[in-house]
Amino acid sequence: MKKKYLNYISRIIILNKKQKYEKNSVIIFAFFLINLFCNAQAVLLKANTQIIIQNQNPLRSDGSQQAYFIVPNDFKDKEGNVLVAAGTLVNMNVVRQKGKAWGKPGYMNITAMNTTAVDGQIINLTGSYSQEGENYATIAWVVAGGGCLVVPLIGILGGFIVQGGNVEVPGQYLMMNVRTTEDTNINIGK
Repeated sequence: MKKKYLNYISRIIILNKKQKYEKNSVIIFAFFLINLFCNAQAVLLKANTQIIIQNQNPLRSDGSQQAYFIVPNDFKDKEGNVLVAAGTLVNMNVVRQKGKAWGKPGYMNITAMNTTAVDGQIINLTGSYSQEGENYATIAWVVAGGGCLVVPLIGILGGFIVQGGNVEVPGQYLMMNVRTTEDTNINIGK
């Protein structure tokens, strides 16, 4: 890897000599590139490593809010190297259904997809949160049955009006069951 960058830097120096730029600025730039690329250290982030993520806004099964999850704190390895910076966004997949007529409950399924390491690599994740709202089907049928005894049309309408319960995930909710799916080498500057 060092050879590759040294060849690249030598080409820059040769090109800049032909274009008559100042030698000192080219040399400083060359040393900067050598320092940047040659002193980078790769750290292995193993598969099945837990990463805690946090919801930044409340989500409801009957709403259309954007799921905004982040890594709340710097994610570090055992040596203290930052692998994922605090505040890094986490891509999520949210499936939701609001409560329906006849007491059918709403539900929400939130799945972690990926996030970004400090070197720009995508880290694939797995982990989900699922919840179902209250099931009011029994209440809907009782309302419909009781209403049918009095006025049949109103009874059926009463059962139809009873909605199932919805789900809410509060803001600042921590998802603890998120894990990496594969080994990833992350380049950190040292």
